[in-house]
Amino acid sequence: MLNNYKSPLGYVADGKKIDTYGVDHSGFSTKDEIEYQMARQKRENSLIEGYNNQGITENYPLIRYQLLGQD
Repeated sequence: MLNNYKSPLGYVADGKKIDTYGVDHSGFSTKDEIEYQMARQKRENSLIEGYNNQGITENYPLIRYQLLGQD
């Protein structure tokens, strides 16, 4: 569905079983995938807003293997 997508924070959807945040999508239903992507996007938008408030507006630090919702 989102193959070859890369977010500003480094998330890559490339159709692999485990994504770049370390989440295994193999057991996800279509509904699970949509809910996950919406939650991921919401979390990334919040992080980007925080970076923007600090004056960082490009070249954001990349997130790797960080669980959504945890700081």
